[in-house]
Amino acid sequence: MKKIQLKTPILVGEDEIKEITVRSPGAGELRGMSLAALAELEVDTVLRLLPRVTKPIISELEGEALSLTDMLAIGGAIINPEGAAGNAGTTPKA
Repeated sequence: MKKIQLKTPILVGEDEIKEITVRSPGAGELRGMSLAALAELEVDTVLRLLPRVTKPIISELEGEALSLTDMLAIGGAIINPEGAAGNAGTTPKA
């Protein structure tokens, strides 16, 4: 699980959400989704997955209010739950 501090809070019902906990999806939660689309962070795919892996639960409609920065952070947490994105572009040592 990874906590994401939203740069731009969103409304869920009447509550202003400033932090979302994202967990790695299981195989069952990925049914009907393309792993390639998820790996490419296709917006429709990430939005469809949000209610399955976020706490509080973020619906697809509520997810549409996310800023680009927040959407990328959440998508990155879904596909890379260990947070190793900071190592992107580095070459492993032999």
